[in-house]
Amino acid sequence: MITAKELDLVQAQEQFQQMCEFLKQALAEGQRIDQVERGMFPRAMSLCLDLLRSFVVAHGDGDEGESITREGETRQRLRKPHEKRYLSIFGELLISRWVYGTREGQAIEWSPLDAALGLPAGENSYVLEDWLQRLCIHDAFGESVESFRAWLGTTVSVRTAEHMNRDMSQYVEGFRGEAIPPTEEEGARSP
Repeated sequence: MITAKELDLVQAQEQFQQMCEFLKQALAEGQRIDQVERGMFPRAMSLCLDLLRSFVVAHGDGDEGESITREGETRQRLRKPHEKRYLSIFGELLISRWVYGTREGQAIEWSPLDAALGLPAGENSYVLEDWLQRLCIHDAFGESVESFRAWLGTTVSVRTAEHMNRDMSQYVEGFRGEAIPPTEEEGARSP
C-alpha cells in the first residue's frame, strides 16, 4: 500500500516529467525563452507545493496519545483532527492534525505537529509575510497585494496585508530603542 507521503512524491515526480515534456515541446515549437519561463513558473510552483505537502505528511499527524502533560497540566486529545490552513508562497495547504486542549470548542492549547513544523499562529507562512511586507514598505497595500498576486498567483487580501503590518509593528519600539552606531562604524553613504 502506498502512503500519503509516497503519493505526494509520486505526484511531484509526475509533475517533473510533465515539465520536461513541456520543455521538449517548447523546443520543438521554437518558443522564445520568455514564453518558456512563463510556462515553467506555474509548473514549478505546483511541483514545490507537492514537495512541501510531502514534507508536512512525513511529520505525521501529531497524535501523541489520548492525553499529554505539558507544563504540569494534562491536556486531552480532542475528538477529531483539526484542519489548519497554511498559505505558503507556493500555494495553500490544508494540514490535518491532532490537537490537545480541555474540550472541543475551547481554544487549542497544544498542537504537536504545529510545534514540530514551526507553523505560525496564523495562516500565512513566514516567507509569504516577509515577501509581502517588503512590497508594502514601498507601495500601498492594494498595489503590493496585486503585485504579489501577479508574481506568485497567491491571493492575499489587502486587509491581511494590513494585519501583518500591524502585527509586525510591535517590534518597532525595540528596534528604535537600540543604540545608534557611531558614524565610523556605519556603512558607506550614498552620494
